[in-house]
Amino acid sequence: MPKPTTFWGGWFAWFVSKMDRRPPPPYETKYYESFGGLNHPWRPMGQCDEEEAKAAHTYVKADYKDGQLVRLERFLDGETFWLCEYTYQGRKLVHIRTTNADGQVFEIDE
Repeated sequence: MPKPTTFWGGWFAWFVSKMDRRPPPPYETKYYESFGGLNHPWRPMGQCDEEEAKAAHTYVKADYKDGQLVRLERFLDGETFWLCEYTYQGRKLVHIRTTNADGQVFEIDE
């Protein structure tokens, strides 16, 4: 019969190994040179890698969740110039929240 300490030690190691497994990040982040479009959500253009983007004077960081653009952030000289956050119901865009460099927030319900 195994010793109780061996049983609990093995159980504890198994338990910790399960706790250490983190879920994947909820967003997929991509970097772009710019964006385009007349309507929201704007379309990022000119995909590049993170290092290339951060070396540029301006770049766009886009976060996607389930294939939908949920956050679009424009950087100027390494600082956030503006930020757009998109909320969807299903596949339909229902809310836009834009924050400018001064921290002013503008919200639009579609």
